[in-house]
Amino acid sequence: MNPNNTITRQKLCISIVVSLLIGFLAGIVFSDRGPVDANAYAPQTGTAANPAGQHAALEREVAANPDNPTAWTRLGNHYFDTEQYQKAIDAYTRSLELAPGDPHVMTDLGVMYRSIGQPEKAVELFREAAAIDPRHEQSRFNTGIVLLYDLNSPAEALSAWQDLLGINPLARVSDGRSLQQIVDELQQSATQQR
Repeated sequence: MNPNNTITRQKLCISIVVSLLIGFLAGIVFSDRGPVDANAYAPQTGTAANPAGQHAALEREVAANPDNPTAWTRLGNHYFDTEQYQKAIDAYTRSLELAPGDPHVMTDLGVMYRSIGQPEKAVELFREAAAIDPRHEQSRFNTGIVLLYDLNSPAEALSAWQDLLGINPLARVSDGRSLQQIVDELQQSATQQR
């Protein structure tokens, strides 16, 4: 800190960059629709322009096949996409009851728990997904997002992202920047704030 107790231009610039970065990343928690049959998400009736028709078709599908985890996952995805968080949680939970251990469904379930204000449960699910599939990138990325922005644990967030970079050093975020660049910026910011 300088003797006049003012912010230096360098610290101001770094703070602005970090604030923009945090704002950008705060909105990035992705679903993980993983490698699934392309038809798994195609509506049987209705379209994206007709979500009510799609909803009805998915409801009929789970009613006709209540023990089919894929049907429950599709219904959960519909609720996810239409921001019906608790209904998505219920559908994904039922899918996992029928077919435990799917890291893609667990990751989407974690995103829904974050959406209803339960970040600890979200991190628990993301970590469980990564334990089941150690190469599961989306769960590791989401772990970092929730740790950083919801649980205010930047050191743990950086650790999660460094683990991800150990799996895929070329990992990128939705705007095309490398995750390594973001990690470097956050580490630099943390060092300069000390």
